[in-house]
Amino acid sequence: MIMKSRVCLVAILVAGNAAAFGPAVISWTGGSQFSSFYGSLQATPDMVGFRFNVSTDLLVTELGFWGDTSGGQQASHEVMLWRQSDAFLMGQATVAPGAPVDTFGYTAVSPILLTAGVDYVVAADYWTGGPDAYVSGPTSATYDPLMTHVGASHPAAINMGYVMPTTLTTSNRGRFGPNMTLAAVPEPASFAVLGLGAAALLRRRRQR
Repeated sequence: MIMKSRVCLVAILVAGNAAAFGPAVISWTGGSQFSSFYGSLQATPDMVGFRFNVSTDLLVTELGFWGDTSGGQQASHEVMLWRQSDAFLMGQATVAPGAPVDTFGYTAVSPILLTAGVDYVVAADYWTGGPDAYVSGPTSATYDPLMTHVGASHPAAINMGYVMPTTLTTSNRGRFGPNMTLAAVPEPASFAVLGLGAAALLRRRRQR
């Protein structure tokens, strides 16, 4: 019983230090909906989203997709996250349909570390005439206070496919459709406690 209590205590400490802050994009007002950026017949999707950075190191634990106001999310979409400087793909997830109207659906990912002061791009795939849409040009937007929205992102040309959208519009408060859940990075003390707990557990097992 003592051993189980120690393990549970360690788990609680770690979970507490990695608690989720919540969505990066919290809410917005106004804007117009579009099913794709270029609006003409496509062989591959337009990747649309936004560029951002964070003021402290954070983890991304989920990638999300918005269920638009025409009836909620209707199709599966790829949501992808890149480091902007070298277009390195940090992570991606398929978000299945089911998010209701004006709500984000999320898919869990292996935690992705965001470094303070580094720019990143998050985007989702959109097809001309597709059943889902993103919002562009909102009149106001609210973000997680630890995240800074740099500008809206779209591909430099049609049919570029699943690559990081490189064209930036800083005057646009966002192209919202993709999203992510942010969480704190566990403190070093938590890892130390976790290590002590694991060592104690191993010692007890060897003594049996």
